Amino acid sequence: MRTRNHTDRKSEIEFLRTARQVNNKVIYIAITIIILVAVVAMTGVYYEYW
Repeated sequence: MRTRNHTDRKSEIEFLRTARQVNNKVIYIAITIIILVAVVAMTGVYYEYW
């Protein structure tokens, strides 16, 4: 049975931390795109383009 050493555990923690940061960035970008689409749709309705 192989035992884990400290460096394996540390690299695993760093990987999870960076994965979480990437996930947060994707969520923020998706929210920004949704808000921009909503603004464009509202201006289209306001100026009666649609």
